[in-house]
Amino acid sequence: MIVKHGLSSQFFMPSLTDASRDYYARKSRRLVGSLVAIQPAEESRPSSNLASTMSVPQYLAHVKLRIDKETQCAVRYPNTNGNGPLLSTILTQLIEKHAERLLTTNFDAMVDAFMLADLANFYSPLSSVGKIESLKRYWVMYIKKIGLRLVQAPELDVSLVSELLVLKQRLDDIMTSMFQKSGIVSSIVNGTSFRNAEHR
Repeated sequence: MIVKHGLSSQFFMPSLTDASRDYYARKSRRLVGSLVAIQPAEESRPSSNLASTMSVPQYLAHVKLRIDKETQCAVRYPNTNGNGPLLSTILTQLIEKHAERLLTTNFDAMVDAFMLADLANFYSPLSSVGKIESLKRYWVMYIKKIGLRLVQAPELDVSLVSELLVLKQRLDDIMTSMFQKSGIVSSIVNGTSFRNAEHR
């Protein structure tokens, strides 16, 4: 009845958005505050017990599940025009406010483990809250760090060129997955940072 008469946007949705903001703010602080290192052979499905600790891939999977459910609700009730602000509120509390912590905690380990699907899960929510620059910054720092490590390894003097080529192919694969085939981002971020690493 509320939806039928268009009253949800005027009365119900603002209250729901406010309540959701408070709920997800508390929930995200608890979950992000208990983030742990990635475990070997970890699967990126949401943790079955959200009261326990979880890794960043599990947290991102949980965020994706919540957004998917809210999106389904928006499709089911198309007249509730407040779903856009509601989704934005959820993303702000779950992702935007914790972007740096999420990237600091597990990003390098996820790249090392070649977790393509989980790295791709970073792109969409960070893009939605205007935090892609943070993702690009951590990506550049990772490439510089791993490239410098290779260049400075004395045992790789003979095979350095081949090792760098293998590394670049691996990074290209991650780039394609993580930035969802964004050619502009790929050429700017990957090319610049890799050349910097090679010539340090």
